[in-house]
Amino acid sequence: MTSAALDTTAADFLVAAAERVSAGYPDLFRHQTTGVAFLLSRRKAILADDMGLGKTRTTIVAAREHSPQGRVLVITPASMKRGWRREIHLVEPGASVDVLEKGDPETPGRWTVVNYDRLPRFSEYLRELRPDVIIVDEAHAIKNKSTRSSRTLGLIAANPNAAVYLLTGTPMMNR
Repeated sequence: MTSAALDTTAADFLVAAAERVSAGYPDLFRHQTTGVAFLLSRRKAILADDMGLGKTRTTIVAAREHSPQGRVLVITPASMKRGWRREIHLVEPGASVDVLEKGDPETPGRWTVVNYDRLPRFSEYLRELRPDVIIVDEAHAIKNKSTRSSRTLGLIAANPNAAVYLLTGTPMMNR
């Protein structure tokens, strides 16, 4: 297949995905629809929209479309956990959302939200979770060689078949 043919195939996929998402989620803005199509066209991607443009909603829709019945793991700063639960329920009313605080849930929900600082406490539980999608919010927080980075990247490595979406509104330097 030639390069031009591959470009046409990719463009056709993005257009079809954007049309499907627009029809299914009419309340999304055009840039969010494009963002969902972008994420769906890749297994691993960085969504680096500016703050306030709806990265959370965009990514929830992409995870839902990517894996309609599968498990989704969201790793986020502690201050954002309840916001993620609220946004998930706006997109998927009645969804089972576990916000990990103290003990392991008896039965894993479809959505699991955990903050970076709680990763050590839940590391075994999260490895056994086998999510279909892993979302890392504020991904610029894992840009250096820190314990936080190694824990997060370890979870990603333990789930090589999962789609991984990194979200940031803060520019990251390429070194």
